[in-house]
Amino acid sequence: MNKSISQRMKLISLVLILTLFNAVAQIFFKKGSNYIVFSSPLSFFMSVFFNFDVFIALLIYGISSLFLIFSLRMGDLSFVYPLLGATYVWVDLIAFFYFGEFFGIKIFFGNVLIIIGIVLLGSGSHDHKMRDAL
Repeated sequence: MNKSISQRMKLISLVLILTLFNAVAQIFFKKGSNYIVFSSPLSFFMSVFFNFDVFIALLIYGISSLFLIFSLRMGDLSFVYPLLGATYVWVDLIAFFYFGEFFGIKIFFGNVLIIIGIVLLGSGSHDHKMRDAL
């Protein structure tokens, strides 16, 4: 396998893993939101600060951020960042299977378009002719 193709596959895999982490963190935020109190600023702060699910979500986001930093070191921002759209797909799948949330045809086709975009980004030529020309 070509080194650049192998490097790109590693990068795509890393970004897809970090998007899964992002999605799991969002699920924990959703769970934690059930225990947030809005009666006063202090009660809000305390209910967020001492919320185990929110803590786990922030921890997972922190780990995900480390993956993102490493991904950005490996690849161009213009290549890595659009791949983060996979988070939307993961969230919908987890919400469907974990919370039993149903999503309609528009969300289904939106996810299909996101996946098509990710495939196009991953399989397309991403050389640096434009940057080298400047």
